[in-house]
Amino acid sequence: MLLLCGSFVLNARTEAEEEMYSVNSLFIGIFSNGDVLIQDDIQPKVDVVELSVKLLGENVTNLSIKNYSSHELPYYVNVNSNELRIKSQGSSQIRITYETSTLVDKVGRLWTFSVNSTSAFTLKLPNDVVVTSLGEHPPRLIRRLGGQELLTFDPGRAIVKYILGYIGTKEQAETAINSAEMAIADTEKSHQGIRLNEAIKNLEQSKISMNRGNFPEAESLATNASDLLNKLSSDFELAKNSISAATTHMKDASTNNKDLIRADKFISESRRQFASGNYTSAAEFARMAKENIISQAGNNEQNITQALAIIFGIVLIIAFVLLLYFKKFRYVIHIRYPKKSSRVADQDDSHGTRNEGSRLTDEMTKDSTAITTESVSEDMSQPMQESEIYRRVNELILGHPDLKREDREVLYFLARNEGAAFEGEIRTKFLLPKTSIWRLVKRLERLELIEIVKIGGQNLIKLKIQ
Repeated sequence: MLLLCGSFVLNARTEAEEEMYSVNSLFIGIFSNGDVLIQDDIQPKVDVVELSVKLLGENVTNLSIKNYSSHELPYYVNVNSNELRIKSQGSSQIRITYETSTLVDKVGRLWTFSVNSTSAFTLKLPNDVVVTSLGEHPPRLIRRLGGQELLTFDPGRAIVKYILGYIGTKEQAETAINSAEMAIADTEKSHQGIRLNEAIKNLEQSKISMNRGNFPEAESLATNASDLLNKLSSDFELAKNSISAATTHMKDASTNNKDLIRADKFISESRRQFASGNYTSAAEFARMAKENIISQAGNNEQNITQALAIIFGIVLIIAFVLLLYFKKFRYVIHIRYPKKSSRVADQDDSHGTRNEGSRLTDEMTKDSTAITTESVSEDMSQPMQESEIYRRVNELILGHPDLKREDREVLYFLARNEGAAFEGEIRTKFLLPKTSIWRLVKRLERLELIEIVKIGGQNLIKLKIQ
């Protein structure tokens, strides 16, 4: 009756717990000192405010309860029932982590792990242990992760018996030696050219210990030789592939005439280390060679970009200088050899006086400073005869580039009149007020381009070109 009642209470509790949450994963890790780490990930049911979770083992320490945002959740422990009461606070996932020392029974060198779990779990054993028994309900899955054994159990009672270190029997040592010899032969066959000096050395030392009757040491050395083979095989393939990749990069880069001296030294050292069996160093030197080649390619591209930018800048500067030079050359040509325009040509007919005077009057109403040198030289061009007086007038104008448009036109008018004209003729020619003509004449006189001679009450304006 008592057993039936206990079973009923346990089943009722389990069903109640299942109504509160579901277990996503349960991990149990055994330390070398026998302590056990438990990590339980659960998912509360919707609208559950408080959870009740049964603890595995007693004397619980380092208890931590967090949601998946790493926020601590409030809880308390019921010592009598060895249960946790957790306030879920709407959390969708909860991780419970704690340690206990009551799941491993230690008797001499033979230790026994025992747990009764209502959910499936994964067990990690300590390193360097020898399992002697997996109980009546062995794990449904055994796999090796790195140097660790992982055992997956279904719900129920699980018992694992193991010994720390090596058993130390002659039979166990012989088994380890035979296993190491087979592993070395397989590795040499599958990895042509691999050097297994360190593993072979451990195996030879194991045989020496075996002959001396030191069976635990023989087993340990043989096991180390087998474990070392996995690392050597991995390092061998990594170094081999790294050297191949670096060599390919070297060939591609050599076609572009890149600086590969440093990279070539790295590859040479990598091959030397590989030939010596130092596969970790070989892979590292190959990696350095590859990075150097890539960095050189980046530097070359940057140098090309900078060179193109400099060349482009130089071309722009040369183009700008040439533009200024041709503008200046054009200005000189127009000053020395102005073209004969249709407007000037009209001056030679019977109405020339009126046309030229009207043009000068219109231009004097504008701001003379707003006219560029080039446009002025083209618009005010006068008919140039192949005579000495015209040549001298051109030289005067060229020597005074700051002359106004009207000043130059008056000088050309005087040149057409054999170098002299009365002030009244100039005023009539250009239809300008007397005061404007007087200011113009006095300005040219100050520049010593003309001279004013009084004749019969009139001012005779003469070019000063003698």
